[in-house]
Amino acid sequence: MKFDLKMILLGLVAMSTFTSKGKGPGGGGGQLRVPKDGARMTLDELRALAAQVGFADPDLAAAVAMAESGGFAGAIGDNGQSIGLWQIHMPSHPSYDKQKLFDPSYNASAAKDISQAGTTWQPWTTYRTGAYRRYMPAATPAIAADAPPPAQLEPPPPATSSSAEAVAEVVDVAPYDDEEPA
Repeated sequence: MKFDLKMILLGLVAMSTFTSKGKGPGGGGGQLRVPKDGARMTLDELRALAAQVGFADPDLAAAVAMAESGGFAGAIGDNGQSIGLWQIHMPSHPSYDKQKLFDPSYNASAAKDISQAGTTWQPWTTYRTGAYRRYMPAATPAIAADAPPPAQLEPPPPATSSSAEAVAEVVDVAPYDDEEPA
């Protein structure tokens, strides 16, 4: 099944989480690959999932997941090292089953464990950079105590030829199969 590269490109541009160095969404190294069927969870679905597994702040948890994976449960980032909705980084968390991390509930539970029920989000690049904030409800008051104030956030890089190359790099990614590329 083929997915719409134009829609993925628009989503990635809207998220603006890749950098001029060509890093993928979530700020990690490499590209974000999405499943062939392009199945994507909405922000409301991510909030419901976060509430179901018991995050302290489901809005914040969902915002981090959306910034990390674009809502794609089958997302693979950081050159194959980060998996699923919350982009669980396998080298940092080898105790989690890589294949099970494609399951939204298992991935959410792993993120809940790693974030101490959603009380510390420092391991997530999109949290440290503030990229998750665009997915937060407008009426949400102060986020978490360890969130950097906006003055400490780096502005997004200007549109340069390297930014355009980063977009081209992401668009050229083929949908993955069950096997890693050779």
